Amino acid sequence: MIQNVLAHQDKIRVDSWPGLLVDYCACNNVHTIIRGLRNELDYNYESTMALTNNMLFSECETIFIVTSPGLSHISSSAVKIIASYGGNVDKMVPPTVAAEIKRKFA
Repeated sequence: MIQNVLAHQDKIRVDSWPGLLVDYCACNNVHTIIRGLRNELDYNYESTMALTNNMLFSECETIFIVTSPGLSHISSSAVKIIASYGGNVDKMVPPTVAAEIKRKFA
């Protein structure tokens, strides 16, 4: 699904890796990790991960981007619960994701 959502973004590559993110970064000449934050709980978790990743691969830094306030309440768990009860998630996810969720929970 993420490949479909980002297909129009020429500078973004969607990939997967069976191991640690920092190992992927080291093997693929990646020196920046960008993580989104919804709230302070995300920050607490992600800052610990960023420090640990930097300890494992010191050439890689993490940049945090804070979401807009109007989206900070959205989580994958909330989307799944709403969709499982037949609720509309169109305002919470990209159109291709909404279509897949509707198909899954139909």
